Amino acid sequence: MNSAFDYNLTGLQLKKVDCEKSPGEAHGILCGVLCADPDADTNIWLNLIFAQFDRYDLLYKETELHMQILAGICREQINDPTCDFHLLLPGDEFVLDDKISALADWCQGFLLGLNGAGLTDFRELPEDSNEFIADLLELTRIDSAYDYYNDDEEDAESWLEQFIEYVRVGVLLLNEELHPDKAPPQTTIYH
Repeated sequence: MNSAFDYNLTGLQLKKVDCEKSPGEAHGILCGVLCADPDADTNIWLNLIFAQFDRYDLLYKETELHMQILAGICREQINDPTCDFHLLLPGDEFVLDDKISALADWCQGFLLGLNGAGLTDFRELPEDSNEFIADLLELTRIDSAYDYYNDDEEDAESWLEQFIEYVRVGVLLLNEELHPDKAPPQTTIYH
C-alpha cells in the first residue's frame, strides 16, 4: 500500500498546518464525499478539511500534495472490485481508547463528507443504508470500549475490530446502493 495511506504520516502532515482534524476524520470526510458523489472534485474534500488555511503557504502545499495522493488511493479503494477498502485508523502501537476515538472521528468525518457533498436527507436512502447512517451516528458518541467491557481489553479489542469491519462493509454497501454503476458488486463484498 502507498506510504501516503499511513495514519501517523497523515497526522504529521495535518499538524504541519495546524489542522484540528484527525487523520481518521479527514479520511472519513473523503470517503463520505466519494460515496455521495464518486466524481467529486477533491477540492470539495480539501475545503471541508482546510477551510481556514492559506493555500499559498508552502507547508500547506506540501500537506495538500499528501492529501491529494491519499484521495487517489481512496478513490481507487472505494470502487475496487475486490473490495480492498480500508479505514485510515491508528495501528497496534496506539492504546485502545485512542483507536476507539479514531473510529468515532472517522464516523463523524464520513457523515460530514456525505453532507458536504450534497447528501443531506438520509431519510431518502434505502432502509438498510439509513440504518447504517444511524449506527454511524451512534459510533460518533463512543468514548471508550471499557464502558462496555468492564476493563477486559481483549473483549474490547475484539469489539473494536468487529465495528471497524461493520463500518468498512457498510461504506461499501452504501456506495454500491448510491452508485451501482461505479461501485463493486455487493456479492463480492462477502467473499
